[in-house]
Amino acid sequence: MSYGGRFRGNSGQVVIDEARSALFEIHNGTYQRAGSGGVSVSYPTPITSQAPPVVFVNPNGAGHFHSFNHSGRPGNWTGWSAVIVTNMPGTVGASGTGRYSACTTEPKPSADKWGMRIKNAGAEVVYDSGYRVARFIAGSQAWSGGGSTAWGGAGGIVFQYRLPWALPATTYLMISGVRNAWDNVNFSDQPYIGFTNSNKQQVNFNIHSFDNYPPVNVNWPMVAANFELPN
Repeated sequence: MSYGGRFRGNSGQVVIDEARSALFEIHNGTYQRAGSGGVSVSYPTPITSQAPPVVFVNPNGAGHFHSFNHSGRPGNWTGWSAVIVTNMPGTVGASGTGRYSACTTEPKPSADKWGMRIKNAGAEVVYDSGYRVARFIAGSQAWSGGGSTAWGGAGGIVFQYRLPWALPATTYLMISGVRNAWDNVNFSDQPYIGFTNSNKQQVNFNIHSFDNYPPVNVNWPMVAANFELPN
């Protein structure tokens, strides 16, 4: 290591060094589902990263997100939109409201005059104490389940997969990484991620399909993060 500092996690893994930036929270706020099910969020100021922001949500209850899209363009990301479905089979305690966090590894230096700022050899910020950073607390690709239920009419089926959640109430779920279409054998199916029950004991990855057999290779990553300082 030639520049900056090196920070390790509880298991000895490197989490920040000259080649690995923290994931910085640039904006956070609330969202609310419109009558049509759509959510549209505008950032207070554009996020100037070249790569799209990473967006997390902390819903107030059950609901599943799909059709996520960023607004803007590289260097000028202005917000995001999605659709929240609250009538997925088995849904209990639906809510169309919650909080979001929009993050990037390419922040501008914060306005803080005191604290700590670390840059790499290219003068890019890899840590800045003026921002909250994502603290990853859970992640998995080992979805279980795959049971199916008729839903959506016209022969539609929803295949339901799950992972344990049971995480602190301040935990956020990444939604920007879920692609907008799941390519199955005969149709392009629609993936959803979210919670079926407002108790949030498990997180669900559901796929709405018109095929009569389950999609293959359901291994999309679930990522959970917290932005609060640990006790």
